[in-house]
Order: sequence, then structure tokens, then C-alpha cells
Amino acid sequence: MDAGAPMTRSSIRWLAVMALALCGLGEPWIASATSCSPYLERYFMRCRSGVCEGVFRVSEIRAFGSCGRRTDVAPADATTTRLLAPVLTHSNPHANGLFELKFRLYWPEIGQGLITALKNDLYLRRLGVSEDGEILDLASTPIGEVVTWMNKAYGSNWISRRDASTSDEVLRAERLTFERTARQERWWNVLRWTAFWTSFLIVLAVFLHSIHLFFLRLYRHADKRREQPLRTPLLVQVGIGMVCLWVPFFTRYKLWPGMLLLPALAAVLPAEAWAWFRHKPVTSPPPQTPTPAG
Repeated sequence: MDAGAPMTRSSIRWLAVMALALCGLGEPWIASATSCSPYLERYFMRCRSGVCEGVFRVSEIRAFGSCGRRTDVAPADATTTRLLAPVLTHSNPHANGLFELKFRLYWPEIGQGLITALKNDLYLRRLGVSEDGEILDLASTPIGEVVTWMNKAYGSNWISRRDASTSDEVLRAERLTFERTARQERWWNVLRWTAFWTSFLIVLAVFLHSIHLFFLRLYRHADKRREQPLRTPLLVQVGIGMVCLWVPFFTRYKLWPGMLLLPALAAVLPAEAWAWFRHKPVTSPPPQTPTPAG
């Protein structure tokens, strides 16, 4: 039996199905946002009779794909609270409950402090800028002016009350909801990266085996009982080319490394065609009838 025969039917078929299934994890219908819209930052504050404190921060950060997003939950920090607490009480002097302050920021850095991100975002929007074109310090700017900038940049409803209660149970439940979402999106992000590279390695393995199979069948000793058609490895290579064209258009794998196989296919197929054209089968000599002794 041909050494490459076990890979020709069931094995190659299953490898191709696995590669396509892994590529399917790149479809943009689960977890992460896919449009390159501004990143959403949410800062949660608990207010009691007009006295507010920061409790936690929920950010969108970069994930798999050019515009992929996932949720990240971080503790509140004192610097951000010192700025946003007066802003919140200026807008709602008798604030009471759990409040959410929502910002749409343009390309913040991962792990960047919210105050720095806000300053840069306001600068991009041509707000919070001095006459000399320098970024103003939000902490030293009058609160009324900061609120005006925020309203212009993020709309009139950038401050909203999530819950009228200020209990620890409500706060804990709210945070656990975001943390659960963050864990799920983190795992999906890992799965997408795994599928990205695993699908490529599977397709690469099938491609290399198809080349091996073609030349194995082309140059083996001529034996009619063992002849197998050359169309199987050629059809596999054509299928690989279709997969390499299909994946970037129908999944979020826009920069899938399998695209690098297209130039290789463009070189391998003519080389195989030339080898097939130039190949002259080697025939076995006819068996000799032994001469009787004497």
C-alpha cells in the first residue's frame, strides 16, 4: 500500500474540517466589539448625601483582531476620584446611590490612568487646550469648566445613576457582573489566538503532505497494482488556495498567516506540472524464466 495513502482521504478530510472549524472561531458574532469606534471607559462612584467615592473602573481594551475589544475591571484610584467626585457633585449636588460616568475615548493606551486618557482625549477633540495649544491640567481647572468640556465631549447623559441603593451588596453584585463578562471575553480572546495559529499549522501540514504525496506517487516504481491518481494531492492544494482566500474575507482573521501560502502555491503548482510533464516512468524489467539445469 502507498505510504501516503492513509492521509489521502479520511485524515486530510478531517484536518481540513478542523482547520475550517478553528477559523470559524474568528467569526465576529461573539463577545468582542468589532467596529473601530472609540473605546468605552466607565467609572463607578458611590455617593451618599452628595459625598462621592470611586469604587471600580470598567475599561474596553484591545483584543484579538484589528478592532477587537474585551472588558477589563480595575479598582478605582484616588487621583481619578479626586477629579471626578467634584464633577459629579457639581452636576448633582444631592447625589445618592451608585453612579456610572461614561466616556468614549480615542485609542487610549492599555493600563493608562483615566485622567491622562481624558486629557489626551479632550485634546484630540480640541477641548481643554490653552491658547498656546498646550493641554490644560484638569485638576487646576475650575470644576464648572471641566463639566462643560465633558458635556460637549460625551453628551449630556454621560453621568447616570445605576442604582439608588448604596449598600455593599449592590456594589458587589454590580462588580461581579462585569468581572464575569471580563473572564468570558478573556477566554474567548485566548481561544481566538489559539485558533488563529492552530488553523494555520493544520493547513500548512496538509499543504506539505500534499507535496510529498504528489512526488511520492509520481516517482514510485511503476506497478499497475499500486498506481494511484495524482489528482488527490492537486485537488488538496487547490482547496488550500480557496481556504487561504476565504478566511480573510469571511472571518476576523484579516492577517491570517495562511495567506503566505498563496505565493508558495503559485510556485509549487507549476513546478509539479513541469515535473509531471518531464517525468518518464521507470518500468520493471520482465521476469526471466529460469533455464533448466543440464
